[in-house]
Amino acid sequence: MELASITDLIFTNGILLFKIPILILLLVYVIFTFIVVNRIRAFNRILHIASAHASVTIQIVAIIQFLLALSLFLLALVIV
Repeated sequence: MELASITDLIFTNGILLFKIPILILLLVYVIFTFIVVNRIRAFNRILHIASAHASVTIQIVAIIQFLLALSLFLLALVIV
């Protein structure tokens, strides 16, 4: 293979070399945040925190984090 064909292969398919691992890592992060949301819900059912406002706030923050992670994954999936 010539050097020109190797560089053409890297630059034309270079996006795939970077996009696929990033998408995999983002998917792992989305799964992780989903697990965090489920664990927070389970802990809130088990533990009755004196301040119910604090547990609701933590749940809302966890759900927002999950939605942001999911939107980041979908945005990265759409962007070429």
